[in-house]
Amino acid sequence: MKVIVFHIGAERYGLPLAGVARVVPVAQLLRLTDVPRFFAGLLDLHGELVPVVDLTRLAGLTPEAVRYDTRILIVDCPQPDGGARKLGLKAERVAGVAEAGGIGDDAVRVTDLDTLLPAAARGMLFDYAVAA
Repeated sequence: MKVIVFHIGAERYGLPLAGVARVVPVAQLLRLTDVPRFFAGLLDLHGELVPVVDLTRLAGLTPEAVRYDTRILIVDCPQPDGGARKLGLKAERVAGVAEAGGIGDDAVRVTDLDTLLPAAARGMLFDYAVAA
């Protein structure tokens, strides 16, 4: 299985490539007040407001400065009504596409959206996006 490899702190993770709609460079985000620290803001993606989660903050770590390989992974997030909405996942370092697995320093921990961000938190992010 092909995954897009990114880092959260020193750990390497892989998100199945089939679940990633787009990878975009970090852009200016619309900031909102009274939101959890891991909510980086809203991305204007061709006129659609997309909530963006900072994966480093979500893990309880302090983010580094934006780097040349910092990206926002756009994924389709399932909704309770059966539809899907776009969600951005800000990853400090995106290493590219690789085969899942690996040994030693090449090991990639394959994850999914449910593991990265619980459904309750995802719903809250979309509530903020609608209110904006």
